[in-house]
Amino acid sequence: MRHSKYAGVFALIVIAAASAFAAGQAEPATGTEAAQLNVMLLGPGRQQDSERVWASFSDLLGETLPGTTVDFEVLPTSDYRERWQLTMAANERVDLAWRGWVLSLDDEVAKGAYRPLDDLVDEHAPDLLQELPGWLLDMGRVNGVLYEVPNYQQTAVRRAIWARRDLAERFLDIDAFQEMLWASDVVTDEWLDVIEDFLRDAKEAGELRLGIHVPWFEEQGYDVFANPYAYRLNDPEMRVVNIWDTPRHRATLDRLAEWYQEGYIRQDILSVQRLSQDDFRPDGHIMWMDQVFRGSVAARSADRGFEMIAFAFDPHYRILTGRTPTNMTVPRTARYPERAVQLLELLNTKRGADLYNMLVYGLEGVHYERVGDNRIETLHYVGAPTGDSPYGLPKWAVGNTFNAYLTQAEEDGWNEYIENVVHGEKARVSPIQGFVADRTTVQDEFALVDAIRREYRNLFALPDYKEVYAEYMEKLRVAGNDRIIEEFQRQIDDFRRQNR
Repeated sequence: MRHSKYAGVFALIVIAAASAFAAGQAEPATGTEAAQLNVMLLGPGRQQDSERVWASFSDLLGETLPGTTVDFEVLPTSDYRERWQLTMAANERVDLAWRGWVLSLDDEVAKGAYRPLDDLVDEHAPDLLQELPGWLLDMGRVNGVLYEVPNYQQTAVRRAIWARRDLAERFLDIDAFQEMLWASDVVTDEWLDVIEDFLRDAKEAGELRLGIHVPWFEEQGYDVFANPYAYRLNDPEMRVVNIWDTPRHRATLDRLAEWYQEGYIRQDILSVQRLSQDDFRPDGHIMWMDQVFRGSVAARSADRGFEMIAFAFDPHYRILTGRTPTNMTVPRTARYPERAVQLLELLNTKRGADLYNMLVYGLEGVHYERVGDNRIETLHYVGAPTGDSPYGLPKWAVGNTFNAYLTQAEEDGWNEYIENVVHGEKARVSPIQGFVADRTTVQDEFALVDAIRREYRNLFALPDYKEVYAEYMEKLRVAGNDRIIEEFQRQIDDFRRQNR
């Protein structure tokens, strides 16, 4: 495992041009020629049994791709971005790499960090195109070119307000509140009134704890395709907006400021950079926003030590546009891109299910016991592995999760439920599914807006927040907010015309 010690190395590295390691310099392995793939993944880091599992993985892989072995580097979230940047700066060889929420696909493609995959997949990994949905692969495209393969998992969203069940039963009309949420596609003053009454009553009863975790109400009812740019889901014209610059958001911001003054929001919110699991333990938040799916309430209640309840904003699941949070790419520094996409094909198709499950769960009898045809019991953790687990990788970190064994953390039929219900009969698919905003012509403006947006987090907690908000909006205007909206609107309108 590598840590932030890399920071001091930056001064020692001469940044190479993005094209310094061109595709023509690679030496593809053919036939049974020996090839060791360097693979960089997100996960809990190097664990006690990592080398043992990875050696077995290479042995099993050799039965399908003769002569191919893999050298893995698994990095935690806190280290991944920095390590990736150093790797590219030094032109280190990486044949296959994770890309997700800590890195922007558009930015990395603009730097030339990833290889285009269409031809490689067509020639060397055609089963990918048969077993992964086209709408999923479209999420890995930039200007129509495939640069990453999303790790296929539950992709639809269903946002909800979560609360402690004991307090909800005391201070909320549960059925009426759920009906109210489903009656409107976006946040309303009536919603906020009910939540405010809940928080006030909890405080008066001495049960407020950390109060409400700062919500993301501004996203409700919108498809945020290039944060903070979105269109309202029920708007037939699909007019693009900046979700931070709408009358509804301004009214909600006023309410959050009032809640902060009343103590319903934790008073250290301006200094909180990253929440920990402890913030959601029994002494933590009593209300927050998150996704909800079948079984998630029971699972999280068991994990956190108190009963929860979730109020879904929407009766449907929604498959939105934009990027997926976890994907695999072939970097420009790959020496064996052909073998890399062949490995990628195995990790995403039924033919490679045994390889995928070994990489995720380790060795049978050592790290898990088989208790059914497709069901196992992990021996050293329940749910997600940690760096202290002898071995384990989150199943969403690589490949197709629908080939994963079910563990004691998942109910029978879970994969079928996601594929057939969440992605099927109960899903509402974005009317512009497959659209990905091209930021090329507004790249500088978008970078400025993104930096400004991050600068003004939780401004409702400032005593002069209205003045600060006005300053925020002016900075966005100067940075090119209107030009970005105009460009994204043009792209959406063009996409709709071409796909009628």
